[in-house]
Amino acid sequence: MENIESVVERAQFLRHESPRECVAVYSQILDYPNDNETVVKVKETCTLELAEVFGELKDIASLSALLESSRNFFTVLSKAKAAKIGLPLWEPAFFEDEVVRFHMRFLSNELMEKNFLKIVEPYDVVEIGFVARKMELPEEEIVRKLSQMILDKKLSASLDQGKGLLIMLPSASQHVLAENVLSTITELNEVVDALKVRADTYNAKLQEM
Repeated sequence: MENIESVVERAQFLRHESPRECVAVYSQILDYPNDNETVVKVKETCTLELAEVFGELKDIASLSALLESSRNFFTVLSKAKAAKIGLPLWEPAFFEDEVVRFHMRFLSNELMEKNFLKIVEPYDVVEIGFVARKMELPEEEIVRKLSQMILDKKLSASLDQGKGLLIMLPSASQHVLAENVLSTITELNEVVDALKVRADTYNAKLQEM
């Protein structure tokens, strides 16, 4: 397989010479496997550049296809710009199509939420500033988004804005499991108590004999 850097140079050269050939070369780059961090970063840049080319060509159908086919790739990106892709890049006139606008907003929101969860779920307590640095977003936007995810029950956590902390809580399924365990323990205690009463009664009868 041709060196990915060489393919990128060819695509960039063709961008103004022959946009359609440029699209074909960028598409070839996106077919490369995500073998290492370098390839992922190159594909991230090329995805943005390819989207810009579609914007210049006013090719809404191809843009929609790019977004759909790149879903799995976007989920491996750790940066928030993956979630922001598209919206700041093209002229507003390009998004006059309501279906395209809806698709872009839905995908942007979905990717951002996945990135949030990927960052915070390994921790019991995490600093909001840490999340902001990872997502490359202002802390105010991080707080607003986390608050919405908590309200929508997409994230089981609470915010301590005074200390700048996100405190992870057990999920609903974990709560149910804990309640089931407590219920089982209560039932076992009742069985033990009943057996003790029977044993005491039996012993009392033996002593009367």
